[in-house]
Amino acid sequence: MPETFHIETPRDFDFEALITRMGTDVLYQVRNGYLYRAVRLGDAEVLLRLGAGDGGIKVDLLSGEAASEAVARYVRDWFDLDRDLSGFYALEDGVIAPLIRRYRGLRMVAIPDLYEALCWAVIGQQVNLTFAHKVKKAFVEFCGAKISHDGTDYWRFPDPQAVAALDPDVLMPLQFSRRKAEYVIGIAQEIAEGRLAREALLGMASEEQARHLTAIRGVGAWTANYVMMKSLGEMTALPAGDAGLQNALKGHLGLGRKPSVAEIEAMAANWAPWQAYATYYLWRTLSDG
Repeated sequence: MPETFHIETPRDFDFEALITRMGTDVLYQVRNGYLYRAVRLGDAEVLLRLGAGDGGIKVDLLSGEAASEAVARYVRDWFDLDRDLSGFYALEDGVIAPLIRRYRGLRMVAIPDLYEALCWAVIGQQVNLTFAHKVKKAFVEFCGAKISHDGTDYWRFPDPQAVAALDPDVLMPLQFSRRKAEYVIGIAQEIAEGRLAREALLGMASEEQARHLTAIRGVGAWTANYVMMKSLGEMTALPAGDAGLQNALKGHLGLGRKPSVAEIEAMAANWAPWQAYATYYLWRTLSDG
């Protein structure tokens, strides 16, 4: 029998809405209302199965060993469960208020692993989402580790230590450009050698986070804001140049063209200090069709 943990969630948390769009990623599997994920917690590799529970999330530890505190901390971080969204829900901005009513209870799916967040952002630079998922899948299956359980393989994102020693040439058959291959290897080296750590970034103000991130080769303003939003929990982060955000606003507002970065920044002033959640809710409209 698997070890089972119960994690309390906010009253308006919507687990079904959370997992509905997660099955397209190589790192997640969604079946029969359950979400499966292989992940490293400290020194342990574990396989988690999450489902809606009585007033919270039921987490079954299907493989590996981990303390209940480590599991709870990871899940709460992953689904942003400790954030008070009352300020976001109170926004009266005409762009975002209808989306708050539509998606209320939807929490951000964060990326607690800084290396994963940076790699995914780099892979997604200047390509469409379908192609980015294809490259990510190839990268994970080439460099990552898997847990096999009941005849099914569950992939875990590569550790930076496993990537740091690679030559860029080995990633190019996975449809990486040479430059992106160099970026993900270089970032792995920064983390593996202790020069870059999520814990250190979390202790910085947002402006300092942005400076540290954009000093890394391959990380520009868009990538930094994405990582600040998804991995560091910085709610004022705004990836204004994101094509998905531009398309979401175009569709949501019925515009004849995509808004410019300057126009998005002007709109986003009304979303402060919740630009990240506003962006996340706008992104959600793209999968509603």
